[in-house]
Amino acid sequence: MPLRDMSNKSRTGCGLLVFRVYGSDTAAGNLTGIVELDRSRSDQQLQGLAARLGYPDTGFVLASPGCRFIRSFSPTEHLAFCSQTVLALAARLASAGELHPGTAVEIATDAGNVVVEADSNDDAKFWMHIRVGTENTVGGPEELCRLLGVDDDDAGPEIVTGFGRKRAYIELGSAQSLLDVRASPRAILSYCRSRGINGICPFHSPLPGRIHMRVFTTSLEGREDASTGGAVAALPLYFETVERHAQIVTWKVEQGVGPASGRGCLYVKRRAFGGDVSVGGEVKLVSAGDLSDTLGIIDP
Repeated sequence: MPLRDMSNKSRTGCGLLVFRVYGSDTAAGNLTGIVELDRSRSDQQLQGLAARLGYPDTGFVLASPGCRFIRSFSPTEHLAFCSQTVLALAARLASAGELHPGTAVEIATDAGNVVVEADSNDDAKFWMHIRVGTENTVGGPEELCRLLGVDDDDAGPEIVTGFGRKRAYIELGSAQSLLDVRASPRAILSYCRSRGINGICPFHSPLPGRIHMRVFTTSLEGREDASTGGAVAALPLYFETVERHAQIVTWKVEQGVGPASGRGCLYVKRRAFGGDVSVGGEVKLVSAGDLSDTLGIIDP
């Protein structure tokens, strides 16, 4: 459905803020756009603008009394839920004095409402509280391991679950197996479409409370993403399903491989058993300005 203008403010033009989400000293995270629209735009226009901007994720927002409503798009598809755009919007609210350390606000998305919170101790860190739920499908690891080009001897089950976007998760037996993952974007897309899912998430846990993870997603046409909060959110449920790590509350997740530009740093906390979690990370403003329509990117 088109994004409806719920604001009483009169504005001219569209603002663009660019944030770096889920970064750290050693990981670049993802550039994420927040477009502040002056009026309603159709889904086709929003998708076209997201494609022209080219960020992995772009959120479109209009002010709403008492809450915020954000719609998210990758360059190729609509995202019912996107943690990067939600946390980037939280950082925008904080910079505007509408969200203070240790306090929370509610943001509405196409997948439902999400509560976001500014960290009490770190003004660059934000959290979102979501309920992934317990719905999941458990299967053997053989077929997914064949797709990824790794041995299934020490792999855990393939579990399909998620909030907003369903993904297939599989725990691999070693860090080397995770590095060895090889699958073409075309093969990833084919596998996802055949199962009605949006991504594939192999991971390895080298130590209690630490996870190394890779995420291949339909939102990037089967390519690997550097940081994906929605994917990280389901990790506690995976361990709950296989009855492991019940004593662990917080995990640090290092996503991606290779240079810093392809990696992110995220955190996930179990708030309660049954898929009630918080996902957080660093969010920093990179640039802010106005969108020019001289190339017709706003109203093609």
